[in-house]
Amino acid sequence: KAFVATAEYDPLRDQGEAYAKKLKDASVPVFAKRLDGVTHGFLETDSKAADETYELISEFLDEK
Repeated sequence: KAFVATAEYDPLRDQGEAYAKKLKDASVPVFAKRLDGVTHGFLETDSKAADETYELISEFLDEK
């Protein structure tokens, strides 16, 4: 399975979302989330979006 997070204002957003779609099309279980209002590198910030994403990653990794 795969976890793909993209940022609304990231120049690589479309590529990340296309990657998630290709994985889904190949029958790979994918959790994909676009974080609104953030730029590339947002995970390195002290922000609500970063906190939310780290929580989602933790939940994703805990799934069985």
